[in-house]
Amino acid sequence: MAYSTAKIDSGHESRTTRRRARRGIVLLLALLSVLVLAAPSLQAEVVVFEKNFSKMGNVWNTSQGICSAAANVNSFAFLWNQYPGIYGDTQLLPDDSGNKAIEYSELVTARDLMAFGWTNDQGIARPGIYGSGNSGLPQQIWEQTYHWFEDFAPGTTALRGQAFADPRNWLGGSFVEAKYPRWDFLWDAMSEMADITLGIQPKVLGTEGHAVTLTGLAFDDLDGDGLWSLGETPLQIGYLDPNKPSIQTWADISFGGGSRMEFTWWQTGTTYYVNRAYAEAPLFIPGDATGDGIVNEFDTVALANHWGMGNATWAMGDFDGDDLVSPKDAAILAGNWGRTSRYYVAPETLAPEGMAVAAVPEPSTGVLLVGLLCLACFRQRASR
Repeated sequence: MAYSTAKIDSGHESRTTRRRARRGIVLLLALLSVLVLAAPSLQAEVVVFEKNFSKMGNVWNTSQGICSAAANVNSFAFLWNQYPGIYGDTQLLPDDSGNKAIEYSELVTARDLMAFGWTNDQGIARPGIYGSGNSGLPQQIWEQTYHWFEDFAPGTTALRGQAFADPRNWLGGSFVEAKYPRWDFLWDAMSEMADITLGIQPKVLGTEGHAVTLTGLAFDDLDGDGLWSLGETPLQIGYLDPNKPSIQTWADISFGGGSRMEFTWWQTGTTYYVNRAYAEAPLFIPGDATGDGIVNEFDTVALANHWGMGNATWAMGDFDGDDLVSPKDAAILAGNWGRTSRYYVAPETLAPEGMAVAAVPEPSTGVLLVGLLCLACFRQRASR
C-alpha cells in the first residue's frame, strides 16, 4: 500500500529519521563528555606537603619556659637526620656517645646549652636565648642560632628569616626580612627541606608567646602539580610543639591584617599569629661532590672515581656519611640530579643567596638503574 506525501509529513517519523536523531544525540553526548574531561576540574585537590616526622627531635619544653631553645633543637635534629653527610661529622648536636646516633639525653644537653649558654673553642661565652639577661626576643633567638652554627657546624649552613621586627642592627640581620612571615617564604623553605622554627604570639594580650617547629603545609592545589604556587589557597600548617613533641599538630590558618598568619593554638584554644620564621638549610646539596652548587656530571665522575672506597669524604662521593662510596650515595646523586640551591654561596660563609629550586622527588627505580649504569660506564672508562 502506497502512502501519500501528506501521510509521511503528518508527524509520523520514519525509521531513518529516528536512527539519525539517535545518532546525533550519541555524538552530542560524546562531544560533551570530551569537553568535560578536557576542562580543568573545578574542585581543587588538597595537597599535604610534610617532612618525615620521625626525623624531627622530640625534646620537651620545661617549666622554665625555654620553648625557643627546644624548638631549635628539634629542628636541628631534622637537619642532622636528613643530611648525615653534611652534619654527621659536626657538633650541630652533641654526640657524647660517639655513635653518630641522636639520643634523647644529647637533645636535652643541646636544648639547655641553647637556652642558657655555652663557651666555644675560642673561649668566647655565648649567653644563649635565655641566659645572661636574655629573654627570648626575636633578635636574641636569631643571633644565638647564628652563633650555634658558627661554633658547632661552621661553613655548612645558610640562615634566613622573616620577622615582625627591625633587624638592621642584628648580627646577620641583612638575611632577615622585616615583615610578618609569608606563606611563600614557608613554602620555599619547606620545599628546600630546610628546618623552620616559628615564633607565635597571642592575638589577645595577657598570654605569653611560644615557639614551634614547622613540619608541614596543606593547600588547595588548583593546577594539580603537587606544588604550591601563587593563587592557590593556603589551608593548614603542621607543627611540632615542644609542649607535646611526640605528635604532629595541624591547625587551620587564616590571614589577618598585613597578611599576618593566624591559627588557634591547641593548648589555650585562642588565636595566635606567626611573628617570626627562621629557616636553616645546608649550603651543599646532597649529590654535589664538587661543591659548585649543582648536581651534574662532574659529581658523577667524582663518585665513580672513588667507588667502593672506605674512609671516604663528601668530595669523594660519600653523601650519606657512612665513610663509604656505595650504591646509597649513587641513589642520592640520582635523586638530586640537576638540582641547584637557592642558598648556595662560597664555602665557609653563612649568607643565603642564589637560585630558585623545585622540590626534588624521591628517585624512581628506573632513574637509579640509569644512574648506576652510567656509573659502571665511567668505571670501565677509568680503568682503561
